Amino acid sequence: MSPALLSIALHAHTAAAEPVVYGYLPDWQDVQTDVPWDHITHLGLFAAEVDGAGALVQTTTWRSRAPLALAEAEPRGIQVELVLAVFDETKQRAALGSEASRAALADALEAEVVAVGAHGVNLDIEFMPADLREPLLELVTDLKSRGLKVTLALPLVDWSDAYDYGALSSLSDGLFIMGYDAHWSGGSAGPLAPLYVTDTWGWICLEWAVDDYIALGADPAKVWMGLPLYGRGWSVSDAGTAPAPSTYSSTGSVFYADAIAAAAVHGRQWDSDGTSPWYDAGGGEQVWYDDPVSLGHKMEWALLDRGLGGVGFWALGYEAQDPVLWGAVDDTVAAAVADDDGGDDGGDVGGDVGGDDGGDVGGDDGGDAAGDTGSEDLGHRKPDQGPVGCSTAPMSGGAVLALLSLVGRRRDR
Repeated sequence: MSPALLSIALHAHTAAAEPVVYGYLPDWQDVQTDVPWDHITHLGLFAAEVDGAGALVQTTTWRSRAPLALAEAEPRGIQVELVLAVFDETKQRAALGSEASRAALADALEAEVVAVGAHGVNLDIEFMPADLREPLLELVTDLKSRGLKVTLALPLVDWSDAYDYGALSSLSDGLFIMGYDAHWSGGSAGPLAPLYVTDTWGWICLEWAVDDYIALGADPAKVWMGLPLYGRGWSVSDAGTAPAPSTYSSTGSVFYADAIAAAAVHGRQWDSDGTSPWYDAGGGEQVWYDDPVSLGHKMEWALLDRGLGGVGFWALGYEAQDPVLWGAVDDTVAAAVADDDGGDDGGDVGGDVGGDDGGDVGGDDGGDAAGDTGSEDLGHRKPDQGPVGCSTAPMSGGAVLALLSLVGRRRDR
């Protein structure tokens, strides 16, 4: 077989692989009751951290939870990964800033994975400065040389041009785009994960992010579209209008299951431009969230329209194992596999999980099962740690000009 034909055959084989369904499990959710084991392919146990000297810490929970997770995962062929979460620049520099510190961190991560018989690590290193771009690549290279699976959580928008998407795609086993917080606690009310670029909601969306990753060299088969299992509320001037004329402040985040239940009471509204539902919670509060219909559209777009390698969720447990949601996940994965095999793509998956977009979705499916956590934000941080904004940040006028310059540089590569 010629090299060209061999390349085509290998690509076809890769494309036919079952899509990844990646689920993050926060350490405040239960391994045995909050994981939909029959619907995921990868589980990221959140999270170890590093201290001010760059040493790996917060591993006790991993050691206690990983064996429980592996007992459920291994019979199902699910990969279990240790999530390393580092959001502080000082700690990032301590861990990545020298060859010695990177090697020590790789040694520690390998030891934790091997100790419990897990599969690898997920690097969730957010808000990283651009000068650590190469050191991150070197850490990934070291971890892979040890035979570990390595995946990464990466931003919807790389404001600092800190992440080499193309190189990370080549070196790692997968890139989880944190496709949420397009509207965050410090900004105006709106959809957390808008699908398309629109005049209404602007360019920060899933479509723009995927285009950006691929333009910068990421292999679509290694890109996974991360989606939110939480919503967010804002105090606004007119909660019955979207977009609201004015936003005053965030009222906090809400679990997926609680948002589904609340929308059934207050009246679910559908925003076509944002491909997202919302509701007027009363008292001047407007809540945006995702449900089986919106997530069905976004998963279908990611797997069928764009041919990405998978989808994923932050975070398991927030959805109270809603059977409608996980049925939509299964249907979309099955349609993607059939499409790769040359069969029918399964039609409109979103239509199978809720009928007409304007209809009443969810009802009591999720229930109020997640409980009250007192959370102010349910992004990649514990509820008592305050706002996150994993993928985006508020922009000043200067930041807008800087972004336009950044986009121009990146598109010219």
